[in-house]
Amino acid sequence: MRVRRCSHTGGHRFAPTGFTFPDGRAWGFLDVPALDRIVRRGGRPGELRGRYRGNTALDQWGQVAERELFERFGWGWLDHEITSSHTEVADGGRLATVKLAWQGPTGAATATASVEVARDVPVLVCGEAPELAEKTSPELVLRSITIRR
Repeated sequence: MRVRRCSHTGGHRFAPTGFTFPDGRAWGFLDVPALDRIVRRGGRPGELRGRYRGNTALDQWGQVAERELFERFGWGWLDHEITSSHTEVADGGRLATVKLAWQGPTGAATATASVEVARDVPVLVCGEAPELAEKTSPELVLRSITIRR
């Protein structure tokens, strides 16, 4: 295993972010104990709640749905391969329907999820007060998910 340091990779500038390769999964709010659990797939995945950001092969909406699958199925989820992904964003851009299909050790299955923008978070500019931020980034939340096997 190699650990590399890099500058800003996206997301919150002050929350250490990491990627695992070759799977392309993104993780946030990392510290040494969390990184150790990720690399070793140790402990309960629930201990990493809020740290798994999702598979970088998916769009931001799809990552929210896929993150829920990790939280439901645990470490075994990482042994599955996503075979298709489709996102349909509703008019206004604040709600999307995500359809994912996968296969793996537990067989093939699909999920349909509803994901929406919960709030718009200001994108901070170094050295400026938060209220001066001109850009925002959406904070997405899962509203529902249906899994079919």
